[in-house]
Amino acid sequence: MPPGLSAPWEREGWFRSTSAWIEEQLGDLGYLPTAPIEIVKSWGISCILRVPTDSGDLYLKESLRTPTCCDESTVVPGLGALYPEHIPHVVATDGGRILLRDFGQPIGMAPSDTWKDVFTTFGRIQVDATRHIDELLSIGCRDSDASQLTERIVAMAPDTEDGQSLSRLAPTLEEMSSELFGHRVPRSLVHGDLHLANVAQCGDYVYFDWTDCSVSHPFLDVAYIFAENARNEKECRDAYLDLWTDYEPWDRLMRMWSLAEPLSALHQAFTYQETAKYLAEPARSKFLVGVTYFVHQLLKSTALQ
Repeated sequence: MPPGLSAPWEREGWFRSTSAWIEEQLGDLGYLPTAPIEIVKSWGISCILRVPTDSGDLYLKESLRTPTCCDESTVVPGLGALYPEHIPHVVATDGGRILLRDFGQPIGMAPSDTWKDVFTTFGRIQVDATRHIDELLSIGCRDSDASQLTERIVAMAPDTEDGQSLSRLAPTLEEMSSELFGHRVPRSLVHGDLHLANVAQCGDYVYFDWTDCSVSHPFLDVAYIFAENARNEKECRDAYLDLWTDYEPWDRLMRMWSLAEPLSALHQAFTYQETAKYLAEPARSKFLVGVTYFVHQLLKSTALQ
């Protein structure tokens, strides 16, 4: 595996040069700083700065640039042009770093009605996004189809503690993937890390952290989240699936949902593993724990088929 990449924000002079760039943007925008720029979060895959101004707080985000991560400096403005009410407002971008207006705090823990609202709202975005596939790819969303999904088993198995089980499942997962993508629900926008810590409410629901986004089967985004929220799973699932009844009848949508649960876990496990290859410790170990978790989810949900 390649060695962990050096995060730009860990290099000498990064904060100084980034602050200078931010101050230049504030001058162009006519914003006045009201307090020093400060680091909000810094770890292996990203760094976030708070920029207090007379027009409200701004936030700068820079992410580690790897072959497995999308560039938010192109993806977020592109998505914002399509769905301005639901995407962070971009103030400025520059080679991988992005300056955003404050969109509030993550929702985090929430009651059942909020779960349903968050994911059906995102589902409506996905339904609309089926009309914009070329645009999504042009702004930097990764392209993922059935063949790529099943090929991931071969790539993952040697590096996981459940490798033999994964290898045995490969033919089954290939059949499941072909069946899922073979239904009439088209590919659409997939966030890649959709949970309530990546959703805020600033008037409408705002979806952020798009480094794992892709164009793939839309159900891959939500099935594993609903499975983790078993108490509310049926209510949320039914509201989400109802959005897709123009494409398939209910019984086929339910079948697709059962296929999507293990395949969404595979999608997550592969993303975590590929990203881990480019991280230094301790972020690398954290991502490898995520690989183990999602592989276990994959094996568990496949056993229930």
